[in-house]
Formats: sequence, structure tokens, C-alpha cells
Amino acid sequence: MKIVLLFISFNAFSALAPYYHSVREIEDLMNSPELATTFGMDKEITSITRGQNTLTVKSKNCFVEVKSKNIGSTEPKFEYQIGKLTCL
Repeated sequence: MKIVLLFISFNAFSALAPYYHSVREIEDLMNSPELATTFGMDKEITSITRGQNTLTVKSKNCFVEVKSKNIGSTEPKFEYQIGKLTCL
């Protein structure tokens, strides 16, 4: 019985890890002064979507592509390369 519980606990933790990583990545990006400078304070963010190697931050008429890299060794910590703002 103990082996089964241990196996279930390990699988639950494994499933949570990618979610936790994504949440930390988006939180860090939203708190990034570089994003605020590039995207501007006058644009309401409507979505953040994940591509293969990028995050895309969108407002009603504008978007910016962001590349992120996890530079943390034990805890997630990110470095961002923010692209040029594109407005339609």
C-alpha cells in the first residue's frame, strides 16, 4: 500500500512541475521592467501565448515576441529577450 501511495505522490508532483514553471515564467515576465518599457503602460494585455521557443504578449492591436531562458539552478529564474513591439 505504501508503494502505491508513493507512486501516486510522485506522479502528482511531476504533473505539477511544468505548471509551476509556467506560472513563475509568466509572473516574472509580467513584473519585468523591460516588458513595461517595450510594451508600454497604456496597452492592456489581453493574452500571453506560448509558442515553441517564445511567449507572445498581445493587446488589442499590438504584440511582442519574447524569448525566455531559465537561468535558475534550483528555482526557476528567467532571462528575457524582448523583441520589437508590432502594432497593427
